[in-house]
Amino acid sequence: MRDEPIKPDWPADGKFTGVYRERQVGAAQALYGAMGVARSDAIGRKLAYVRNHAFFDAPHAVFIFMPELFDTREAAVIGMYAQTLMLAFVARRGMEMMRSTTSQPLRLRLIPSSSPT
Repeated sequence: MRDEPIKPDWPADGKFTGVYRERQVGAAQALYGAMGVARSDAIGRKLAYVRNHAFFDAPHAVFIFMPELFDTREAAVIGMYAQTLMLAFVARRGMEMMRSTTSQPLRLRLIPSSSPT
């Protein structure tokens, strides 16, 4: 792993304040705590961050995009579609949604099932 600054495809320079900052910190503490990574473990946190971007070794990932010219109406429709897609995965394929209270995307994890679908 190279120690280079992260170069995101889109700006993520907004700062959370108030209850949103509290939720961001709480989500990070829960996530890193579940992985056994202490706040003081800079290398462990960086490795966990990289693993997050590798979808925690999930076999599949879903990306849903919308053109930049779309606005709130289209975003609502796409959001409803994404919700329906996730619910269909959960119902038909034994998958579990994993989500964050921050700006992280939804992730799915396969749950083995003994019954045929």
